Amino acid sequence: MVETGSAVDCAVQCIAGQNPFFTYFNYFLIGLILISILVLVLIGKKLSIKQSLFVKAILSTSIILLLLILAFANSHYETFFHTAHLAALISAGLFFVVSYIFSPLLMQIGMIKTKDERVEKITKEEAVKLSVNSPEIIVFLNSEPNAFVVSGYKKIIFISTGLIDLLEEKELKAVIRHELMHLKSSFFNIKRFFSSVRAGTFGLLPIHFEELDILEERKLDKKMGKETETLNKVRDKL
Repeated sequence: MVETGSAVDCAVQCIAGQNPFFTYFNYFLIGLILISILVLVLIGKKLSIKQSLFVKAILSTSIILLLLILAFANSHYETFFHTAHLAALISAGLFFVVSYIFSPLLMQIGMIKTKDERVEKITKEEAVKLSVNSPEIIVFLNSEPNAFVVSGYKKIIFISTGLIDLLEEKELKAVIRHELMHLKSSFFNIKRFFSSVRAGTFGLLPIHFEELDILEERKLDKKMGKETETLNKVRDKL
């Protein structure tokens, strides 16, 4: 019969009851988690955006690694703690995969799509200028002016009819070019990863995208050059 210990005993055994390498590595990860939390709580407001993102990346990565190690360590302890831990980890992994791969499909749920040949033509022309593959363009019926990109098993630019009706052609071109540049941006891929991590942890990790958005917008505005003025006019209209 399999020996059953308490949840606390299992937690202790999982952390300290492994070979020396994993035992010390677990302690190292716990130390990183505690230090990261203290830094964010005590001096988080004084950190620059890049410094704050770096600390949060350390925190989230350390938590995920620790959970992975603990889930598969000392599996002979058939306790509620171990079973619940493994179930939570599998659920988190599924949510991460679904979010990371199938976001383009999930975003279309409930949307009423329409066609706009002018927008599709502009997208193809701007994609050629930027030397990127032209993504799928989805125009959806919504009075709110909005445009955003989603990436996963395929890349899609979403544009609302409210935004199209609001903008002149020059402004629309600038917006579409801006969205295409998002797809090329390294920040976009980082944000996509952290978005999936947050989905996988059910929003429990302190990952906020405002910081990444600020860095990405600053970077793209520099690359847009003179077209930044057109974008600023668009922002004033919104």
